[in-house]
Amino acid sequence: MEAGETLLVLGAAGGVGLAAVEIGKSMGARVIAAASTPEKLAVAIEHGAGATVDDSTDQLTDRVMALTEGRGVDVDVCFDPVGGSLFDAALSSLGWGGRILPVGFVAGVPQIPASRLLVKHRAALGSSLRYFRWHAPHKLRRSVEELYAGTARAG
Repeated sequence: MEAGETLLVLGAAGGVGLAAVEIGKSMGARVIAAASTPEKLAVAIEHGAGATVDDSTDQLTDRVMALTEGRGVDVDVCFDPVGGSLFDAALSSLGWGGRILPVGFVAGVPQIPASRLLVKHRAALGSSLRYFRWHAPHKLRRSVEELYAGTARAG
């Protein structure tokens, strides 16, 4: 993710979601937090989200469209620890070249039709941190060092 991009975080009030909100904010992203209650959304705002979606009452794609001031659905990156029915709406919220990162599926394992990726040059990248320790420990070490350095700068 690059500074200036828009990051949509599903499950934004959970531990993993809040970390994504904070990291996205520290990287210079515009962060849109999605959660299921006003109280959870308030927590996400306290941690750096600039806009919110109440996914229990709002249609995710429609709300994102409104947040982008009618320019279209232009989320660059979606961090998804939820899965289930929110995944499809989040995928629809991605703009051209958008990326979705499923990191969990507490609400169900989503199916991704390849056509949904092809049409807008989208990408889906699954990731589980635990496998990095065996397959790419140097990347894990570098990522942790960058996180610590970013946290120290944010102070």
